[in-house]
Parts: sequence; C-alpha cells; structure tokens
Amino acid sequence: MRWAATGATPEDVALIKSFVGDAIGIKAAGGIRSLATLLELYEAGARRFGISAASALKILEECGKQPPKV
Repeated sequence: MRWAATGATPEDVALIKSFVGDAIGIKAAGGIRSLATLLELYEAGARRFGISAASALKILEECGKQPPKV
C-alpha cells in the first residue's frame, strides 16, 4: 500500500463536505499533530480524526494550556 503525499487538508475536507453535507461523518487523518491543525479540520467539517497516541497526548496538553472560555 502506498500513502498519499500529505494527510487531510482543510481544503480536502471542505470539498468532501460540499458533496456529502451532513449525510456522513468525515474522518481526517494524517499529519494531525497540533490543536491548531485539528481545529482547522474541524472547522472545515471533519468530526472524526485519525491521530497517533503521541499526537493525541500533545493535543490534549495544548488544550490544557488554553484559557477557559467564559
């Protein structure tokens, strides 16, 4: 099996979302190593994410450093 040159991009997710709407959930995977990247993909329409355990821990640590929303 051969991997794609890049992981999911916000543009990829937005394109898929434009065709499927809310009929199916979109999973983004590959290259998601920061909270900022995850949030960009979420804003584009992804609701599931394929990330490694190490990236998940890093993202959770980043979440903990965010100021609380009031």
